[in-house]
Amino acid sequence: MQWVARQQFHRTSTSMQTWGAVLLLVACALWVRLAFLLVEQSDASCYGETQNCDLIEACPGS
Repeated sequence: MQWVARQQFHRTSTSMQTWGAVLLLVACALWVRLAFLLVEQSDASCYGETQNCDLIEACPGS
């Protein structure tokens, strides 16, 4: 019976390691996406109202 329990333990642990790796990759992808969003946001000269920003930047006096 010990051999069967050991095989079950190894199957379960392998499955948990796989799920852990997948969740870690998903978390890393979300952090990278957040970083890109924050960088894009800080580079924007006008945040939010893009139509008004286009009009302001098109004015020759500003």
